[in-house]
Amino acid sequence: MPYVINFQETGVIVLLYDVVTRDDFLAAGHEMWGQQNWDKSEYEIVDLSQATSVDISEGFAMEMAHMDNAASISSRRRKVAIITTNQEIIHLAKIYAKFVKKWKWETEIFKDMDTALQWATL
Repeated sequence: MPYVINFQETGVIVLLYDVVTRDDFLAAGHEMWGQQNWDKSEYEIVDLSQATSVDISEGFAMEMAHMDNAASISSRRRKVAIITTNQEIIHLAKIYAKFVKKWKWETEIFKDMDTALQWATL
């Protein structure tokens, strides 16, 4: 599967690369949510900078937001940083962010890891 999950001291970084599908997002999410470190995470960085394309719909972006809403009920406030320069992915990330904004997780889109980490760890 084209993803790598790396738990940090206070957060988690998910690198998704190549062609990323709905199943890849779901698999990475389930793997993260099943880890003990997940409950302690203050941020999640979704790095799509190496994704050549994403094979997901706008409806799935909303579905992911609703899944994260469910997760936010039982977990702490979290920052979600999405890294990409791909316009297609930015469009989908904005849809996700619009729905997550209604709940207690903050979401921002960044062009690089350094800026995303600075924001996420403030």
